[in-house]
Amino acid sequence: MIAILMPVLSMLIGAFSAVFGEGPILDDWIAFIGKPIIALMVSEVVSFFTIGCARGFNKVELSQFMAATLAPTAAIT
Repeated sequence: MIAILMPVLSMLIGAFSAVFGEGPILDDWIAFIGKPIIALMVSEVVSFFTIGCARGFNKVELSQFMAATLAPTAAIT
């Protein structure tokens, strides 16, 4: 469930950082994490390990799966 909600929550937090910014450095990092492409990439990598390990993928299978799916995600934005 966290793999599904992670990009939405990241973008939501990034949107709120523009309104309720704490400081310049923290605000920049939160805005960076909240960008749609970064939020999608981070959640995709997290899902590789959480879902892939749960399904029993080894390192080779996980690497092949990552190579096949990262390019289409980058093409979204």
